[in-house]
Amino acid sequence: MRLKRLFIAFLTVTWGLMTPQVRASSPIELSSQSYDFVKSVKYALSHSLRIDSATQNLELAGLDSKVAIARILPSLDLNSQFGLQSLPKIATVSPANQVISSVSLGLNETLYDNGVSYSLIRMSRIKNQIEELNLTKEKNKLCKEVGEQFLALGLQNKYLESAREQFKLLQNQFDLVSQAYHQGLKTRKDYLRLQTDVERSQLELISLKSEVERQQSVLIQVMAMPETEAVGAQFTFDWKLSIFKSVPVEAAGAKVKIDLSQHFDAKLARLQSTLNDLEVRQARRSLFPESQLTSNFGYQSSTFMGTPSGSFTDNGQWGWNVQLGLKYSFWDWGSRRSQSIMAEKKAQIDQNTKTLQLAELQVTLDDVVRRLAVMADSVKLSTELVQLEKNNYQSLETEYHNGKVSYLDLIGGLKNFNEARAKLDSLSFELRKWILEYHYHEGNLYDLVFAK
Repeated sequence: MRLKRLFIAFLTVTWGLMTPQVRASSPIELSSQSYDFVKSVKYALSHSLRIDSATQNLELAGLDSKVAIARILPSLDLNSQFGLQSLPKIATVSPANQVISSVSLGLNETLYDNGVSYSLIRMSRIKNQIEELNLTKEKNKLCKEVGEQFLALGLQNKYLESAREQFKLLQNQFDLVSQAYHQGLKTRKDYLRLQTDVERSQLELISLKSEVERQQSVLIQVMAMPETEAVGAQFTFDWKLSIFKSVPVEAAGAKVKIDLSQHFDAKLARLQSTLNDLEVRQARRSLFPESQLTSNFGYQSSTFMGTPSGSFTDNGQWGWNVQLGLKYSFWDWGSRRSQSIMAEKKAQIDQNTKTLQLAELQVTLDDVVRRLAVMADSVKLSTELVQLEKNNYQSLETEYHNGKVSYLDLIGGLKNFNEARAKLDSLSFELRKWILEYHYHEGNLYDLVFAK
């Protein structure tokens, strides 16, 4: 029993003396998490600072709308005043009413304020729509960014898998040639050439592993994943998602067009233009007389404290009033007119900028459709080429073992086959990237990513 206690104590002390790095590497504490494309996007959406900022901007716009609506609603105000004051002694009368007391409860309503409140309500609603659209745009944009980096990582992994297959193939080929060489059936020249190719393939593997690690770091950064979680993160590549199953355009002469009017930026431009018009109208109002109609209804009581027979209701009274105010600035050195002109010019400048941006966007949208169609055709042709190169290499391999072709012919066929596969992989992932780009501009990428 005593030995058991000593053994437990020894283990406890040993664990405490271990460095944090050693304890962190313990398989007991290491937890690995697997992320596919959809899960990676979900993680990014829940951790992105851009999404968080866009969400808070939307909440602020909602609060601004509530404040604007509250301007036209009645307000109930309670005012009270209590204090002491010194009154002079008059003749033989002792100072009195030295206690100040006043309470009033009023219901106030602005019946008309030259249309300012209603303009503010319209402006706040438009701002709310802008922030809603900005949030949707940011979600779609983040889906595209994560998708692009995920595709880049998937492509590098594909290259790494192909390189491993090639290395394994060369290693098997080298074993056969080595055996034949030692039996005197192959030349030393073939033996050394194949040995060099094996070592070159091994160096390529090391380089590709490094590139995979680099690309994974980029993806983790886009996902906003902290270092503590990134240590055990694993990424799985399943490209059978519905979003990648079909190309959304017809072949090379694509007839499909992305509707510019339904693009995020076009919708935002229209909303901003409407908002600018309201702000210009608001500035123009200052050039004309300003009228305001207000009403008040309430109860007031005063001097009910500090008097011998004071009562809250003795001096209380109900009252109401309706007031019409008219204000006009006859001379202000032209400052109001200048402000109105400034608002108009700012609106025009913003409109010019948006028009130029939308013109550039239309060129981008046409280019996306064109590239998508070209990539679809290229993938189809590249698939056929891979099959041809595969058949050619298999034929060369058979003839090489039968002594009918040289080693250079065999290696040349292998390189052509591997290059064709690498080209197909590159085109396939490029096609998927343009599919993401297309659906982002269509505005439905977020919905398609999470479509069941």
